[in-house]
Amino acid sequence: MTDPFTFHPQDTHLLDIFAHDLRSPLLGMQGCLGEIERALSEQPDCAPFLEDLGDVKDGLARVEELLTGLLTICRRSRPTLQLQRLDMAAVFADAIAQVEQGRDTLAITLSHLPDCTADRAMLTEALVHLLDNAARAGGPITVEGEAGARITYRITDSGSGMPAPIRRRAFELFSSDTGGEGIGLSLARHLIILHQGWLRLRSVEKGCCVEVSMRK
Repeated sequence: MTDPFTFHPQDTHLLDIFAHDLRSPLLGMQGCLGEIERALSEQPDCAPFLEDLGDVKDGLARVEELLTGLLTICRRSRPTLQLQRLDMAAVFADAIAQVEQGRDTLAITLSHLPDCTADRAMLTEALVHLLDNAARAGGPITVEGEAGARITYRITDSGSGMPAPIRRRAFELFSSDTGGEGIGLSLARHLIILHQGWLRLRSVEKGCCVEVSMRK
């Protein structure tokens, strides 16, 4: 499978310019819509207009998510790894804290998380995307590790599972069945590949499991 985050430097520069140039007027439109919404909310019989305005705001929010994704691609296409030995219990704790921002505390169980060598910031970001995906699926989450020839971490949710056709395209850029922007799993895979690791998705009896394989 081709890594969708591998770009020629010139392409990355053009994407960066494109995303920044579109984001500025987008933020201006969102601000104007906020003012219009506040004005309409003070007027009687404007409920239908407010509902339509809400649809427009949702559409602009989706565009902003896609632009944010493009900027993420630009910044992550050719990073430099800062490798160090990591306490994975602490790394997972940091990732969980980030995922819990803006939502209820996750029902998550951690067990046996062997240390590994990686770039802490990048690995944490990859885990944030994987845990966020598991949280979107719903239900309790379990995280367990295993040390062998390589280090394996398994993140298992309790959702409805992921059919094979969806699993096959789950790592494709902008592919999403959970309401997100369709970047998280693709970016997580890219960050793990940079560490000479790999990701695998598989359905389990109740939910879906993502396996993260890392070098020791």
